[in-house]
Amino acid sequence: MRWPLPALGTALALALAPITGVSGERDAAAHQLLMDMSEASSKLNYTGEFLLRDGDTLDTFKVVHSVSDQGVHEKVVSLGGTHREFHRHDDRVTCLLPEHGLRLEGLSRARSPLPGPLPGTAAELEQLERSYDLRVLDVGRVAGRECRVVGITPRDELRYGKELCVDRQTGLLLSSRKFEGSGDQRRELMSAQFVHVSFHDSIDPGKLEPEVNTGDLREYRHPVPDESTLDDESAGDYWKVDPAPAGFELVSRRVLEPDDKSQAHEYLVYSDGLVSVSLFVEKMKDADKAMRGRSRHHAVNVYSDVHGEHQVTAVGEVPVITLSRFVEAARSVRSGSDD
Repeated sequence: MRWPLPALGTALALALAPITGVSGERDAAAHQLLMDMSEASSKLNYTGEFLLRDGDTLDTFKVVHSVSDQGVHEKVVSLGGTHREFHRHDDRVTCLLPEHGLRLEGLSRARSPLPGPLPGTAAELEQLERSYDLRVLDVGRVAGRECRVVGITPRDELRYGKELCVDRQTGLLLSSRKFEGSGDQRRELMSAQFVHVSFHDSIDPGKLEPEVNTGDLREYRHPVPDESTLDDESAGDYWKVDPAPAGFELVSRRVLEPDDKSQAHEYLVYSDGLVSVSLFVEKMKDADKAMRGRSRHHAVNVYSDVHGEHQVTAVGEVPVITLSRFVEAARSVRSGSDD
């Protein structure tokens, strides 16, 4: 899950407290739990509420998750503060912001409270273990259900660690915590957990409908990758990261065509099997407005710099040092050149 959240007072601390320790049971058991978790997200119908903590911010959401012949549908609605709704059909995400009069189309799951894709195949887990140590740590209890805690510990400083609590009966991810550092220096960045969850044979389609009048909302559509340019290095110059930070592999290279038909920009995605880093390269219109340095939006870090006439920006749920290495190693390559 791309989730995250922790200690919310005595009640939640007790809800998350491990009941027994199972010291470092590794590999096979951890692999099986991760595969169960991946499979559960594509097979289970459930409803519930979860808490999401990001730094000092705490939000409560309700979720409806449905699997049918029409694919996987999910609705997540904020229960406090500004009203927000996230609707997912497979990998397509829409965000409704009625207080701002907006309907955002074409979002990625990383920019929402929705669970992200999970490693579930042998090949994906093999890639994951190049960068992380996987261990079953404890038996826990979340939302009144027993779960096994899987520790995902990075082997270097280029990524964050996670602890995932997987329901023993269904394989559903019940809680997730994200950390930076290790030992006495370990600090929780984000966490999320169910406070209650119910399972169903099927979900009434009406429960997936928006809770606001979408006809009153102004649509904004994020640029959609031009699939015809996927992994195409034959049409001229293209950008690459050489060398990419250890453990990360290029999974897609695309061109984004803005709605206003202005300068297209290249979009590269690298993954280490658990998290992805997006690299955006755009020719600048105004050098005075160039962005340099770092910023942060919730759990997502951003790092930008300038390469000649191009703005290069890396975005991802990884430490800033990782993003800076992506940006520094980015370069333009002429098609057919080995340089």
